[in-house]
Amino acid sequence: MITNPDDIPPLQSPSIAHNRAVTAIALGLVSVLMLAAPTAFAADDQAVFFENRVRPLLAEHCYSCHSVKAGKDRGGLLLDSRDAALKGGDLGAAIVPGNPEASLLIRAVRYTDDDLAMPPKKKLDKELVAALEQWVRLGAPWPAQAKTKPTLDSDPHRGATKPGDGSDYKVAAESLWSLKPITNPATPDAKLPSGKDWSEHPVDRFVLRRLNAAKLQPSPPIDRASLLRRVYFDLIGLPPTYEQVQAFLVDKSPEAFEKVVDRLLADPRYGERWARHWLDVARYADTKGYVGDTADNRYPFGYSYRDYVIRAFNESKPFDRFIIEQIAADKLGLAANDENLAAMGFLTLGRRFINRRDEIIDDRIDVVTRGLMGLAVQCARCHDHPHDPISAEDYYALYGVFRSSKEPEYPPQIGAEPDTEAYRKFKAELDKRRNAISEYKQKLGRPPNQGERNHIRKLERKVNQWIIQSKDAPPHAMVLEDGRPYSPYVFLRGKPSARGPQVSRRFLEVLSHVDGGKSYDTGSGRLEMAKAIANPANPLTARVFVNRVWLHHFGQGIVGTPDDFGHAGDKPSHPELLDHLAHWFVENDWSVKKLHRHLLLSKTYQQASLSRPDAEQIDPQNTLLWRMNRRRLELEPFRDSMLFVSGRLDKTMYGPGVDIFSASATRRSVYGWVDRQKLPGVFRVFDFASPDASTGKRPNTMVPQRALYMLNNDFVKEQSTSIANAIMKHEQDKDRAIALWRQVLTREPSGEELEATITFVREAGNNLEAWRRAAHALLMSNEFAFID
Repeated sequence: MITNPDDIPPLQSPSIAHNRAVTAIALGLVSVLMLAAPTAFAADDQAVFFENRVRPLLAEHCYSCHSVKAGKDRGGLLLDSRDAALKGGDLGAAIVPGNPEASLLIRAVRYTDDDLAMPPKKKLDKELVAALEQWVRLGAPWPAQAKTKPTLDSDPHRGATKPGDGSDYKVAAESLWSLKPITNPATPDAKLPSGKDWSEHPVDRFVLRRLNAAKLQPSPPIDRASLLRRVYFDLIGLPPTYEQVQAFLVDKSPEAFEKVVDRLLADPRYGERWARHWLDVARYADTKGYVGDTADNRYPFGYSYRDYVIRAFNESKPFDRFIIEQIAADKLGLAANDENLAAMGFLTLGRRFINRRDEIIDDRIDVVTRGLMGLAVQCARCHDHPHDPISAEDYYALYGVFRSSKEPEYPPQIGAEPDTEAYRKFKAELDKRRNAISEYKQKLGRPPNQGERNHIRKLERKVNQWIIQSKDAPPHAMVLEDGRPYSPYVFLRGKPSARGPQVSRRFLEVLSHVDGGKSYDTGSGRLEMAKAIANPANPLTARVFVNRVWLHHFGQGIVGTPDDFGHAGDKPSHPELLDHLAHWFVENDWSVKKLHRHLLLSKTYQQASLSRPDAEQIDPQNTLLWRMNRRRLELEPFRDSMLFVSGRLDKTMYGPGVDIFSASATRRSVYGWVDRQKLPGVFRVFDFASPDASTGKRPNTMVPQRALYMLNNDFVKEQSTSIANAIMKHEQDKDRAIALWRQVLTREPSGEELEATITFVREAGNNLEAWRRAAHALLMSNEFAFID
C-alpha cells in the first residue's frame, strides 16, 4: 500500500497519466466490490484514543479482577499492560491486534458466549464495546509509560499527586522545548553556495541556512501556471479557470503573484476552505454519536458553529479573539442574539457518550488543550501524564472549569428575527412543542422515572424534528453558560467514587506564569482559562497554530506531530523558523491572513516539486525543504473541483448541512452533513478526519477503493456528463478536445494529448457518451488529483 503521494514515481510527462487513464476507460474496466477501509488514525491520535477511551474503561471495569495492583489475575489474565493482554490467560491471548473477531476480550464484552461474558455483573454499554473494538482494530496501541517503582503514590493508574521540586515533573518541564519562551531570532545572513542572495525573505533565509549546512540547494521556481493552481487550492480550495491562468501568465509585473494572493484572501471561498481545516481540529459533526436507542442524536444547530468559523476566517478575526470566543463567548457581554455566540460549538459539538457527563467533559478538555496547545492533557485523567509535565491535579483543575458550566435548556436564537408570516408560524409551533415538555415536567412535580424520561425524550425529539424539517428555522447558538461552581478533586484511577486530593479550578501548573497561577474562584473560570491560552506569554498557542498553517501550505509541519508538542511528539525541524513565525504572528495582531501572505510570498513556497536524486540521497523525506512537497487533494477540494469544472458548483453559503454524496448534490463539501456514528464509507476511503478526535493532520493513505469510486460512482459520471454537454457546442472534434482540456485541466493539450483524445472519442463512437468518457478519464488523472 502506498501511504504517501511522494512514493509515486514523478510523471515524466502529463500525457502519460492522461493516456493511461483514457486507456483504462477505453478498455472498459468494471467495478469490483470491496470493503471500505477503516477510519485511519495517526500514531499520536492512536495514543490519545487509548488514553481517552480505552485505559479509563479498563481501569473502571477490568482492573479490579485483572491487574497487578489489585493482586488478582482471575483466569490467569492480566489486563494492565499490552504484553499481558497479548499473552492472555487460561483461554489464550485476550487480544489479537487488528482482528476484533478473533479477540477473546471482544467476545467477552459482546456477551455472545454465556461462558465468556465480562464484566460478569453487567454488560458494557454499546459505545464502550465499540471503543474496545476500534482499539483492537487499530492494532491495540498502548503507549509506553514512564517506568516507576509501583508505590501507593506512584501507581500509574491511581492519579497520584505531583512530586515536589527537583522531581521528574520539573525536569520534564524544563527539558520540553515547546514550553520554553518564544524567542525572536535574528534573520540569518544565508546565501547560496555561489555567494549570491537567494532571497531577502526571512522564511527563505532560515530555510537556506539549514540547506547550506546539509550541502543542499533549493529547487528552482515552479512554472507560473502550476504556482497559480497551487495557491488557488491552498487558499480557496478550487482550481483557477483557464482564463485566469492566461491572465496571470501575461501579467509580467513583479507584483503579479502578490495581487493574486490578496485577491484570493478577499474571496469568500477562502473562509470555506480554511474553515474546513479548523473543523478537523474542532472534531466537528452534525450528530452526537450513539445516545441510546430512543434519543434523537442530531445537533439541529451544529451548522451555526461551522458558519461562524467560515465568517471568522473571512473577516480575518484575530486568532486570540477567535480562541476566547470559542471557549467563553457567553462571558464577553455580547448581545443575546449575537452571531458570535455560535463560536462555542467548539466545546459543545463533540460526541455525547450516552450523555455521560465525565466523558463529555473529558472530550472538551481534549479539544481545548490538544487543539489549541498541542498537549494531550486528558492522558492525565487516570494518572499523571506518562511523558509530559501534566499532573492529575492539572486535569481535574480543568475538569472543574467544565463541571461548573452547563448547557441551557434551549440554545439562544442568533441573528435578526425574521419578520415574516412563515417564521411566526414556525415559532408558534416550536413554542407549542417546547411548552408540552415544560407542562409535562411540571405535572410530574418530581424527578422522572425511566419510562417518564423516555416520554420526555420523545417530546424533545419532536422539538428537534420540527427545527430540522422546517426551512423557516433560524440558527441558534450551541452555547455553554456558568452553572453552580464545582470544587474538583482528583478521581483515583479516573473513578469518581474514588476521591483523591482536593484541587482548585485553575490553568495548567506548568504554564502558571501566564496568569500567575491564580485560582478561578468566581464563575466557572472558562474566560480566565481562555485568556491564559490566548496570552502571548503562553509559549504553545502561537507555535501550534502557525505550525498548523505551515502544514497546510507545505504538506508537512515544522513539527511533524501538529497535535502533540510534548515529549512523545516530534521536535521542530526548523526551531528558529518556528519561533520567528510564532513571534511574527503575535506581533502582527494574530492575523491569519497576514500569516498566509508572509508564507506564500516566500521563495520556499514557490519552489518546484520535482525530485532530485542528489537531494533524495541526503534528505529523502524533504525535511529541509529543498523542494515543495507534491500533495494529493483532500476529499473536499477534490469533490468541489469536479463540480467546479463541470459548471455545477452551487456557491450558496451557510445553512444546515446537506448530503453531499447524492448524485444531485452541488453544494461545497464544507456544507456536508457529518454523521459521526454512521460516517459514510467514502469519507473513510478519502481520509476524512475522524469527528471523534481533534485532528490536525489527516491520515494519508492510498487504497484501490478510490479508483473504483472514480470509475463507477454516479456523482463522478454526472460531472463528466455536464462537461461533455458543455463542449458539444463546438462543431469540430479538435475544438471540442481543446475545450475539454481547458475546462478540466485549465491548460492547452500537447499535440500528443490532442491526438490521443480525438482518436479515443472517434473509436468510441464520437457521440456524447464518448466525450463523456473522455471527460471522465481526465477527472481521474493524477494532474487533476494532485497539487504540484
